[in-house]
Amino acid sequence: MSPCDWQAAIDRVVRDLLQSAEISAPPVDALQLAARLHVTVAIDRGQPERGRLKRVGGAPSIFLRPEDRPERLQWAAAHELGESVAWRVCEVAGTTGRDLPAGWREDLANEFAQRLLLPAHWFEAACAVEADLLRLKEQFASASHELIAWRLLALDIPTVVTLCDQGQVVRRRGNRSAPPYELLPEERDCLDAVRRDRAPCEICADGFRVQAWPVYEGAWKREIVRTSCTADLIDF
Repeated sequence: MSPCDWQAAIDRVVRDLLQSAEISAPPVDALQLAARLHVTVAIDRGQPERGRLKRVGGAPSIFLRPEDRPERLQWAAAHELGESVAWRVCEVAGTTGRDLPAGWREDLANEFAQRLLLPAHWFEAACAVEADLLRLKEQFASASHELIAWRLLALDIPTVVTLCDQGQVVRRRGNRSAPPYELLPEERDCLDAVRRDRAPCEICADGFRVQAWPVYEGAWKREIVRTSCTADLIDF
């Protein structure tokens, strides 16, 4: 089964869960969703992992480690919800899941968490209006800036997303092929402008568009760059 088939199955389960919980617009609060699905959520300060799923008295319960950022707590809760409904995703996908590779359940839970906090039907509609990271963050507040940026790679347009921390490129991914590590001149110019002005920057040239945003918190400086094609003849 292809990744697209699994993603479609996850999206179907996400839509059904949101509908049953009467959540009709973003942001999705994974803690609130769990409560509406009668899944107990408790904070466990002693556990080493971010989250774990356990059955207590025959009912599913999620135990979460305290986090200093609400988006991390949301991700952990969404991930454990993914673990709890893995059987349902398999059912929609037409498989039992017994013959799938080791580690599959963890990968599924990660994909589920992303698509729960950024549901495809809402996220794609929002991006069709304007794929601006800061505006998307306002709309999908329970997801981190980084999660939103990587989710942009799922859109049907050749795109490269670059993550910079403290002035260094730490991750760079494309949705068509592995992008060159070296930044384009326009990407460097955009980053220079963001760092100088501490404000978003956009450059359009030669069939592609570069957008860069500052995500600054105290002394920590992160920039996120999205480079997308605006011409059919250009690909990454």
